[in-house]
Amino acid sequence: MEYINIDNKENRGDVALSTQVLKDIAAIALARCEDAYPAKKESDSIVCKYVKDELSLALNLKLKYGCAVTDVCSKLQEKIHDDILQMTGIDDYKITLDIVGFVSEKN
Repeated sequence: MEYINIDNKENRGDVALSTQVLKDIAAIALARCEDAYPAKKESDSIVCKYVKDELSLALNLKLKYGCAVTDVCSKLQEKIHDDILQMTGIDDYKITLDIVGFVSEKN
């Protein structure tokens, strides 16, 4: 399992987050989005990588048929970013959304 060290302003020791924590935050944000759904099982639809001090999240999604794709994706990226920033203080990373299909209603 990969861990990311985060700044500890109190300097009372190290704080490290598992990449699974970031996947969990993204999964919760995705679950609250009405027009986007995991393409597979939720645990397989989100990939978090931390390579050479660069963090990235990739989500494989299906969208509700008829939705405004760019609007839904922008709002989801913003929500994931805001939630991770608020909960962890991490601000510099990339969120990639790969749309693999459409659904007529929530599975």
